[in-house]
Amino acid sequence: MAKRASKKIIRAGDLPALERALEEHPDWLDKDVSGFDSHGTNLLHFASECNQPDIITFLVKERGMDINQGDLSRGKFTPLHYAVSNAKEAVERLLELGADADRRSVFGHKPVDDAKKPEIKTLFRPDYRTINAVKSGDLQTLKAIIAKDPDTIYKPLKWDGDEYSGNVLHLAAFYDQPEVIEYLVKEKGMDVNNQNSRQRNTPLHYAALNDGEKSAAKLLKCGAKPALRNKEGMLATDLGKNIRLKKIFEKSSEKKSAATRRNAAHQKLRSLEKFFAVARRRVRQPAFARLSAR
Repeated sequence: MAKRASKKIIRAGDLPALERALEEHPDWLDKDVSGFDSHGTNLLHFASECNQPDIITFLVKERGMDINQGDLSRGKFTPLHYAVSNAKEAVERLLELGADADRRSVFGHKPVDDAKKPEIKTLFRPDYRTINAVKSGDLQTLKAIIAKDPDTIYKPLKWDGDEYSGNVLHLAAFYDQPEVIEYLVKEKGMDVNNQNSRQRNTPLHYAALNDGEKSAAKLLKCGAKPALRNKEGMLATDLGKNIRLKKIFEKSSEKKSAATRRNAAHQKLRSLEKFFAVARRRVRQPAFARLSAR
C-alpha cells in the first residue's frame, strides 16, 4: 500500500501531499518503492526517474536523503543514473544540488554514459555550470566558479545548441545580464570590446543579436565601441531589431557626438589660449630683447 501511495503522489508531482504523507509515515523514506522486480529504489530514485525536480529538492534539502545513494540492485545505480534516460529537469536539479556526475555503477557506467538525448548529455559538459549561472544571472555561483578556476574568464564557450561561441562576457551580453557584465568588466578586467574568434562578434554584437537592452546599455557605459564590425562587416546596430534597443544606440551615438564636439571646442580654446599667451609674452618683452631674439 505504501509503495503504491508514495509512487502515485510522486508521479503526480504533488509535493504538498508528499509532505503530509511523510509527516504521517516518516518510515517511507527508508522504504523500497520498486515493483515486483525489486531494485531497492527509494523515493529519491523514483522522483528522479519521474522527472520531479521540486520533489528531489525537498527530499534532499528537507528530508536529508543521500543524493548519491546507490540502489540495492547489483548495479548500485544512483538517482542521477535513473534520471539520465529521459528526465532533463531532474538531471539539472540533481547536478545543482551536488550529485556526483563521476559516480560509477558497479558496471563501471557514469550517469552520462547512459544518457541518449543530446540535451541531457550537454548537462554534463564541464562548462554547463558556468553557462547556467550566467544565463540565470546567478552572480554568486559565477563568482564561486571563477574563484575556484580563474581561467574560466578566458575559456571558450558554446551555447544555445552550440550555435554561438565566445567567452563568458559574450555569454552575459547574449543573455542580457548587466550585473554579470559589470562584475566581469569592472572587477575581473575583461575586455569589453573582445571579438570572438569565429565570427568576430563583440559582446555588444551579442547583446544586439538577442535584443538585450539592459546589457547593451551597460556595455556602452563600460566603454563598448559601436563602430567595431564583425566578420561579415556588420555593426552591432545592424543586428538589433528592437526599436528600444536602436534608441539606446542612437542615444549613445548622440552623446558621443556631443562629447566629440565638446572636445574639439576645448582643444580649439586651448590652442587660442596658447596663442594669446605667447603673444602677450612677446608684447611685454623690452625692445632690445625682441631685437636680440631675432
